[in-house]
Amino acid sequence: MSTNALFAEGRPVVWNGHSGEIVENSDASPDVLIRLTGEKVIRTVPMSNLTPLEPLNETDRDLPLAAIDADEWERAAEKANACKAIEGACDKTKAVAMAAQTLGVDERTVWRICREYQIEPKVSALLAQKRGRRKGSRYLGVRREALLHEAIEKSHLTRERPSLGVAMDHLELECAKQGLACPCEKTVRNRLKAIAPEYVMQRRHGGKQTREKFKPVPGTLTVMRPMELIEIDHTLADILLVSDDARRVVVGRPWVTFAICVATRCVVGFHISFEAPTSSSLAMCILSIVLPKEQLARYLGFDLLGVEWPCSGEIEVILTDNGHDFHGIAIKRGCQEHGIELRYRPVGSPHWGGVIERLIGTMMGRLRMLPGATQRDVRAKAGQDVERRACLTLSEFRQWLVTEITAHYHQVVHRGIGMPPIEAWRSKSSSETSPACELSDHQCMRLYVDFLPYCERPISRVGINMHGMRYWSDELRDYVAKGVRHAIRFDSRDIRRVYFVDPFGQVIIVNCVRTDVPQMSVAEWQKLSSAQRTTGSIQQRIDDRIAGHDANKALVATSQKATRQAHRLSHKKVERDKNVLALPMPKVATEPTAPVTVFSPNRVPIPFEIMEF
Repeated sequence: MSTNALFAEGRPVVWNGHSGEIVENSDASPDVLIRLTGEKVIRTVPMSNLTPLEPLNETDRDLPLAAIDADEWERAAEKANACKAIEGACDKTKAVAMAAQTLGVDERTVWRICREYQIEPKVSALLAQKRGRRKGSRYLGVRREALLHEAIEKSHLTRERPSLGVAMDHLELECAKQGLACPCEKTVRNRLKAIAPEYVMQRRHGGKQTREKFKPVPGTLTVMRPMELIEIDHTLADILLVSDDARRVVVGRPWVTFAICVATRCVVGFHISFEAPTSSSLAMCILSIVLPKEQLARYLGFDLLGVEWPCSGEIEVILTDNGHDFHGIAIKRGCQEHGIELRYRPVGSPHWGGVIERLIGTMMGRLRMLPGATQRDVRAKAGQDVERRACLTLSEFRQWLVTEITAHYHQVVHRGIGMPPIEAWRSKSSSETSPACELSDHQCMRLYVDFLPYCERPISRVGINMHGMRYWSDELRDYVAKGVRHAIRFDSRDIRRVYFVDPFGQVIIVNCVRTDVPQMSVAEWQKLSSAQRTTGSIQQRIDDRIAGHDANKALVATSQKATRQAHRLSHKKVERDKNVLALPMPKVATEPTAPVTVFSPNRVPIPFEIMEF
């Protein structure tokens, strides 16, 4: 049932609980013009907000003509021939009488058939209609239809996805308030079936899932040559891996980066790591694409088992999604440096990356048969102890993946191209194209470093200060204290070294001065440094400093308080002595005696005069 046919002009609909009819509906616009009952104005509303009050007739559907009964079709063809004869006759009254006799109906019916044929001159328009009540007819009335529409919209078509019983409860209460009989559950179900499926999914699941299921996806990627267009994407593998030591404890799920050639569907590169995708992961994947696979096998330590894997060479275009790891300045500069065009899929259009998405789905489906596979979800896992069954290490998983790609995926017919990917690579590769040459260690390191993130740092006499650590190499002597900030590249997976490219293009590996730093990522090191600043001996020293500062502050406050009290007492005594001396004293004759020393409480004592005990 098409949405435009369901909301054709003149059909009754319900909008926000109000009934009305369609005035105009254009296929080019998602909005329609409606006129509500009792109003003269015309409203423009989205088609998704409307609910039809009348289903489509069986004749309105696009039924195949071969599905119509032969007797009914012959009867309609006779009517059409009669209408053509009447239209071309000079005396139409006599022609109608003859047609009525031929068809076995009265003349009024013949005139009605002619009018119908003039409106739509087709044989299918004259098919006999079934007698009785038409299937899907509605007789609830406008008020109950509006209440039913409101119950479905507010109590059923919501993100919480409640059951139909919730909508029935809402409908019963609203009908009881207005004194109306509640429609039965079968009626409600029929109304739900008449609603467009895309509208139901839009209301209950959101626009993303609706677009993925109902939105048309025309267009395709057109490529002709191998390595012309490479799609790259990451995925978290549905399997648990163990450590590569004697204990073989569970480490976690690895991240896998795949690269596929769109023209041949061949896997041209990959990268496996326990770290979340970064620009370093993309740099390693690009390096695996360019390198001949025999050289890559020596670097990574896997075995091709004698199977041919010729997929390597220079990249023309890379197509990725809009993840933040693909938008880094290091990736963009690296692609520009090596003449690679970096493209992104349109936002909200995952079908433009369908080739790499199908590859990921195929590989994840294959590895779910391995021990330690986590399956697609909890239901598929069915209570299995996955950690106990895990047994593969990272190197063993890499070997399994390489064998799966070369010995199975490349050898099986791909439905998208109708041949095995390895055959497509051979047929589309030019005979004049020479096989990819192995790269030197310097070329590999330079290609890898060009895609790494960087920070601008000066080179001082003590080395390079970065990530809260110091790095030094004897090859940096000529660049010390020049007052210039250099681009220092780093691998976010390893904190122990950074990379400096000198003006001659040589890559200098600069190691950390500290030898006690284990191999860890930059994020782990920053997290550890932050934890050390707030715990342990550093925290104890901070607590001692705080206690000393508070003690000195309290000492000064106590001294100031004692001084203020002493000053107040001293001034009180001075004022009291002034008042006593101001009183008139009687003169008494006395004999001269030895002079008496008058003690003054305000006299300042001579230093060291007071005996100290």
